[in-house]
Amino acid sequence: MPKRSLRTIPLIILIIALCARLPIACAKEPPLKIVFFDVGQGDSAAIYFPNGEALLVDAGAGKTDIVRKLRETGAPKSISILMTHPHSDHIGGMLPVVKEFNIIHAYDTGYPYSRIYENILNRLLAVNVQYSVVRSGQKFTFGEAQITILHPDEGFEPHDINDSSVVFMLRYRDFTALFTGDVEKVSEARMVKKWGKLLDADILKVGHHGSRYSSSRDFLSVVRPQFAVISLAIDNSYGYPHKQALAALEDSGAEIYRTDWHGDITVISDGRHIEISATER
Repeated sequence: MPKRSLRTIPLIILIIALCARLPIACAKEPPLKIVFFDVGQGDSAAIYFPNGEALLVDAGAGKTDIVRKLRETGAPKSISILMTHPHSDHIGGMLPVVKEFNIIHAYDTGYPYSRIYENILNRLLAVNVQYSVVRSGQKFTFGEAQITILHPDEGFEPHDINDSSVVFMLRYRDFTALFTGDVEKVSEARMVKKWGKLLDADILKVGHHGSRYSSSRDFLSVVRPQFAVISLAIDNSYGYPHKQALAALEDSGAEIYRTDWHGDITVISDGRHIEISATER
């Protein structure tokens, strides 16, 4: 057996120490990555799956270049998209994405609302994109990762368009992230009753930009997030995040990240460990 150089031993020890502190960096396969984009007053996040697929969830109001952000964060030429609901602060920036990327699959709730939504849908149908209207209980797989739709239920009639939002759980091995769109307390209560402890998540994309109409204490007591991400504009005219939502999130024990403070927020996981970083404003 050949002798190992004494000079290599400290290097090996250093590598072992670094891997103990940064296990994801030493993983043999790509991690799951989520980037919550800073889009001002709106919502947009990209999910990059270990198998190379990508899913864009909402695209902000159109004031931020989502195409550029996707390319800068490693998006492939072909991606899927999910529109949580047809408000302009969530889908206003989607049409350029649909024009610039090859869209594999598009998901939404099918609730008609606006001309922007109709323009996006017409574009998708014109190029024969696979399109799914989603309802609770449906599952979609991206390699080892899986998305489960938790809301809306079949036959659900929302009292407003926010409450029609797609809510889904992303699961990759032991890692979970709950995306809630702009869903409000009425539907949070419905989900608590229907799904119970299955709502438990490591990451919570906070509903409705941290407004007082979402993030009920009953809901948060079931979700039990380790990290909570709020997407909003600095000094926005709505006063988000509202103090009631912030107090509930703080009391839940979640570590709070905000795009108005932290800019783009990146979460990576190997399915066990979680690393979260921000660009900082």
